[in-house]
Amino acid sequence: MTTSTTTTLAEPLMSTNYSLRASYYCLNATGEVPETTATNPTHPKAQKPSKTTEKALEVQVTGDAVQVPRLKLSELNWKNRSRFLEMMERHSFVVLTDLGESLERVHDQVLQDFDTFFTSDDDDWKNECISKQIYRNENKTPMWYCGYEHTSVRDCFRVACGDMSRLVWPSPEFKDHWLSLQRRMEKICDRALSLTVGYEIAPSHARPDENFSVCYGLHYPNIQGSGQSETENVFEHVDPSLYVVEPVPSVEGLDVYDPHSKQWLKAEKVCVPGKEIVLFCGKALARATEGRIPGTLHRVRRTPDRRFCIIYEQKYEECILPTFKVIEAFWLDWINKDPTSTSWNWSADAKQQAMLKLASDRGANVLEEYSNSPPWWMTNNLATAAGNDGEADNLQASYKEHFALYLATVVNEARENWGINFAYVSLFNEANSKAWKFPEPQEACYFSIATQSDMLTLLRKQLDMLGLQDVLISGAEQKDPGESLFTLTTVIADMLPGVDSIGKFNAHGSGSLTPYTGTERDKFEVLTSKKRPTWDSQYADEDTTGLTMAENIARDINEMKVAAFVCRQWGGGDHAI
Repeated sequence: MTTSTTTTLAEPLMSTNYSLRASYYCLNATGEVPETTATNPTHPKAQKPSKTTEKALEVQVTGDAVQVPRLKLSELNWKNRSRFLEMMERHSFVVLTDLGESLERVHDQVLQDFDTFFTSDDDDWKNECISKQIYRNENKTPMWYCGYEHTSVRDCFRVACGDMSRLVWPSPEFKDHWLSLQRRMEKICDRALSLTVGYEIAPSHARPDENFSVCYGLHYPNIQGSGQSETENVFEHVDPSLYVVEPVPSVEGLDVYDPHSKQWLKAEKVCVPGKEIVLFCGKALARATEGRIPGTLHRVRRTPDRRFCIIYEQKYEECILPTFKVIEAFWLDWINKDPTSTSWNWSADAKQQAMLKLASDRGANVLEEYSNSPPWWMTNNLATAAGNDGEADNLQASYKEHFALYLATVVNEARENWGINFAYVSLFNEANSKAWKFPEPQEACYFSIATQSDMLTLLRKQLDMLGLQDVLISGAEQKDPGESLFTLTTVIADMLPGVDSIGKFNAHGSGSLTPYTGTERDKFEVLTSKKRPTWDSQYADEDTTGLTMAENIARDINEMKVAAFVCRQWGGGDHAI
């Protein structure tokens, strides 16, 4: 029995070993930026940083200064994805700066509205804004009433973002200012979540039935006996949500715990009130990332002055491809093709690398590298969970050579540095399937037959350039023998060159857990007569007696002349693929 060990190649939910490329600005307790060689290039001791360190600069200062992870709002983008995730993994929060005059202005307007409404003596006005609508959380559990709420700790105006139809707003101006700021905060959280999961998620407004996000306007009167203790309005906790944003107000109160420095930071002291936003992580995101981004522990202290703030908590019923299905990519971005550059991270996907080595050490001697999808940045919709159109190529045409280079480079890296010799590369997984449509519950990518032919040719070229002539390419890899045969005969009939690059024919022997029952197996004998082996490269069934598997092994050997039968191992939970 031939053993096949496979390695999937796609973009990670996040990397566990980024090279640090985060810029830190250190503020002391007064909120001023200390003048150092890092913050002032004209400083007498300033030296021009080298190209390799200027983006990895971490300012070191003494006294009561602290390190605060900062990122310009405009830099919360795909280009800075690694930098953003490095900060979140290390600190569990990021301070967003350079918000722009428009966002700062609307935040000021909202706080003025809060002052007018929450401190008003007109109880009738406030009571008119008490809603009978109950907000339900992401588990559809009834939580609180929307609209105005008064407790001994705080006044609150709560908005369930997925359904605002029954709200009674304090005034039209209050509503306009609130929604203007809420939309901006939603956009920030959606962008942060997209960078975290590795694909563009649907925006909040496009998913009202799945949007359980909530936005709070809060007033802490900070009077004697109003808090949960003598010193705290709200005890330390982690929010239940995905991402959370809070524009920094002018009155102290928010403390955020930094797990990197192991200290509590007073947000209003280390941030610029009215001009910066704290973006932090909730329990749902911590669970989804398996703790790689820790939940942000925070609390609200009692202070002498009234405190007004607004908070947006991102909560989606369906939000993230399960982490075990999102495979870490070694090529992080498009900036540099050199595999020794910082655009590549060979420490990624450490668990799968370890498993591969253990299998090899235990006698697995025929190894095949395979891919479900190109890395996120090579795809048209920046997603590894299939394209937006299930009938259109999701690999960007301009990245065909990049994808071929990537696959070949991983094979070469494995041979040179891991002690792993891949005999085959399978670059598609059921690529003909028009059912692959974002968001799929697994990584997937549709390739037209013409694009498949192009990629087969390009991959052969890249392997040969790296001296890997002995590594063969597996072709077709479709959902069943009939579909694989259709692909191959179409390529041949259309005289597409890709078929000449195929060194082994792959076909799946089952769809999910249903074995193939068609009549196309024996037609592969014509192809195998050309001395190119055929594999049943994926098989599974639900028959615990083993009889169904035995029958299909016999049929594959006798009818399809397979050289290998690969059983997809099955485990508990949602581990089918």
